[in-house]
Amino acid sequence: LGKSFEDIGRYEKAFGFYRSANAIKRGAYEFSMATVEKYFENLKKLFTEDLFSRHLAAGSSDESPIFILGMLRSGTTLVEQVLASHPNVYGAGELNYINRIVTAYFRGIDDPGFTEGINQASIRDFSNAGDDYIRSIRLRANHVQFITDKMPPNFRLIGMIKLMLPKATIIHCCRDPLDTCLSIFKNDFSSSGNDYAYDLGELGQYYTLYRDLMRHWHSVLPGFIYDIHYEDVVADQEGQSRALLAHCGLEWDDACLAFHRTDRPVHTASAAQVRRPIYTDSIQAWKRYEKQLGPLLAALGPEI
Repeated sequence: LGKSFEDIGRYEKAFGFYRSANAIKRGAYEFSMATVEKYFENLKKLFTEDLFSRHLAAGSSDESPIFILGMLRSGTTLVEQVLASHPNVYGAGELNYINRIVTAYFRGIDDPGFTEGINQASIRDFSNAGDDYIRSIRLRANHVQFITDKMPPNFRLIGMIKLMLPKATIIHCCRDPLDTCLSIFKNDFSSSGNDYAYDLGELGQYYTLYRDLMRHWHSVLPGFIYDIHYEDVVADQEGQSRALLAHCGLEWDDACLAFHRTDRPVHTASAAQVRRPIYTDSIQAWKRYEKQLGPLLAALGPEI
């Protein structure tokens, strides 16, 4: 109902339905933002410049993975579709491989023993884990130069990617915080791990934790992460696409401009959007709901 009323421009009525649906969903489970905050703080304390300097020789030497990550609804599907339109790239979609392999070798990143596992790990452990990941993705495509792994929450695992796959490419998708959070609030996600998504205050708090963690990664791993902004892609599709391909070590191919014609399965909430050419409808869409977004604005703070 929210989507239906939004489509006919009845934004106030639409938001009422969005709010009701989210309240029903949020009332069905227990969730603590304090736990998430502690978890993010532990990641920053563990993954330091010193840790990376002690493991400079660690990891697989394979250069084929391209990780596309960021917040949900930040343009990750669009970026993958552009890259997957290139003949030398296979778009593998959202894979859980990196998380599964990290858990198998070092424990889960939210496990109390994870820090100890990383501190006790050897260079060979990180290299073996990286090689295991490469074997897994190559089972999907062994005929192309690069393979994309588009799992947005992998932004939490950038430190592990650096230790296991130091020659991988990381593409961080950025989008206006308010448009990102509103788009999340308007969707019901089938995958787990998105408990923050159904309350505007918690959504804003989670976004600030994500933003802070990304700053940490940029600080301790300078030059390892390539930021691409959704708004810039919309404003200059060809220029941004050329820069993206160049960063990934790919020659230009005109098919990347016609990404919406690329025939490949897409299983995310953006499946319909990437079948269309670039459009501007979702730029500053939050302004339609500005009066209803008070809790989100307060949680995001002055740095929006």
